[in-house]
Amino acid sequence: QLNTEYKEFEQIQSHFQKKNKPAPYSTLGGFKRARRSDNLSPAFKAWRYRNVDVNTFERWAKIKNFRNAPKIVDDLQEIKYNKPKKWAVLLRERKTIEDINAKNWTEQFQQKAIATYYHFREKGIEITDHGIARLLQRNFDERQILSIANKKFNYVQADGKYIKFYNEIAVVYNRNKTEIISVVCRKSKKGEWNEL
Repeated sequence: QLNTEYKEFEQIQSHFQKKNKPAPYSTLGGFKRARRSDNLSPAFKAWRYRNVDVNTFERWAKIKNFRNAPKIVDDLQEIKYNKPKKWAVLLRERKTIEDINAKNWTEQFQQKAIATYYHFREKGIEITDHGIARLLQRNFDERQILSIANKKFNYVQADGKYIKFYNEIAVVYNRNKTEIISVVCRKSKKGEWNEL
């Protein structure tokens, strides 16, 4: 345990020196007391969170096609702790890109799916991997989807998913109304849909 504590003490000292800030612990003993305490000091908690965030940053850096992954750990922390809406969008983006990468799709279809995801993101619309697959496989016209996406929700399914149903096209959103999860053609509303 002593070697681990000493190594961590050195790392925290080095981290604060690089930032030209005073280290929160001047001695190894003070650091050990803070580390072993049940009520961790704010400085030690911040250090622990940074270690978790460094691990997250390193994992995210390895995700192929993840365009909006933070470039440095400080950027990740700024978003995570100070911009909760942007953090939520980033988490959804990471999941969708990982899901697309994991699909057994051709390289060409996968690249088209990635391009489609980011094309709609630029327009403020988030789509899951399943939603993108439906959009591409069923050859929906982008203008139709954009037009419907800008309209209000008019139905909710029994399972809590929200629907925008216009011109015989149903755009299905998740329960949080944040992402399109499917797109289908229908002549009329589904029986399990309740009007809003």
